[in-house]
Amino acid sequence: MKTHPAVAFLSSLAALLVAFAFVGCQQAGTLDVPPKFDGNPPLPIYPEDMKNKGLTDTVVVQFVVNKDGSASQAQAIQFRYPEAAKAAVDTILRTHFIPGMKNGMAVNCTMRLPVYFNLEDVEEQPPRQGNVVR
Repeated sequence: MKTHPAVAFLSSLAALLVAFAFVGCQQAGTLDVPPKFDGNPPLPIYPEDMKNKGLTDTVVVQFVVNKDGSASQAQAIQFRYPEAAKAAVDTILRTHFIPGMKNGMAVNCTMRLPVYFNLEDVEEQPPRQGNVVR
């Protein structure tokens, strides 16, 4: 049974909430508490042209989770289709996070996160991981 692409996106991003493998932050040392999604992340908008052609992509976005939980400085660093890269960056910039903590203080943290554009069944998708950049 095929899953609607929007549901697959939400499922993929929700899985990231559980599967994040935070390995550090751009500040010296590691975080006491890594950033995490503040509620449900927004759905990426699957580019219509890609969806009509059956194209899939995995876009890796590097961005900063700011002390206030907003995302900034987002850029696609790995992708096949520019329209997927733009949609992934737009999605990350709409996402609100609970910031990472170091010594009881919120800190800015550079992260990398994959955003999946996949028309396959959700059950067939591999586990997803994101990470914080040192």
